Amino acid sequence: MDVREFMRRRAAGEIDFTNVDLRGANLSGFKLSKIVLIGANLSGANLIGTNLSMSSMSKANLTGADLSGANLSGVKLSKWVNLIGANLSAADLSGANLSISFLSKANLTGADLSGAKLKRIKLTDAILVKARFRGAILKDASLAGANLTGADLSGANLYQANLYRATLTNALLIGANLRRADLGNAGFDDANLTNADLRNAVDGYISGAIFCNTIMPDGEVNNHDC
Repeated sequence: MDVREFMRRRAAGEIDFTNVDLRGANLSGFKLSKIVLIGANLSGANLIGTNLSMSSMSKANLTGADLSGANLSGVKLSKWVNLIGANLSAADLSGANLSISFLSKANLTGADLSGAKLKRIKLTDAILVKARFRGAILKDASLAGANLTGADLSGANLYQANLYRATLTNALLIGANLRRADLGNAGFDDANLTNADLRNAVDGYISGAIFCNTIMPDGEVNNHDC
């Protein structure tokens, strides 16, 4: 389906575009909220600044798509959505459901994922600089090798998440749940771990971070920087 046909049908009130093929389409800045794009092929599409809020996009293919500045708040992207290498910088994903989605090597610089459901998400080697994950659910998430410099993970649930080799320099992890997380070779220079819970974290030797009422992997409370 070409863009002209897609927009004609959308203007006529159609909302169900299940399995639509819009690969490489230019949909920049379009208002596409509350539509159904389940299984859609949007690989390589230009979705810069597009409003996709409250849409259903489970199993959609967004490989290499540019969603920078897009509004994806409340979007249902869970169950095998492919966003590998996608550009989501400054995108609004607050409250979105991206559980079991693939975002390896994606760029989410400055993106807002506050309150998002991100269980078992694949963010391996992703760029998450200054991204906001306040209150997000990242249980069993894969963040190995991810760049989380300056990211805000305050109150996030990272239970059993994989943070092996992740960079968390200057990150905010205030009140975060890092129980049983894999912290092997992760960098925490100047990261704020006030009120964080690291009980039973794997390879949880952390140096250079800010500790205050922090529960360490061995269960001891660290008040070094209070």
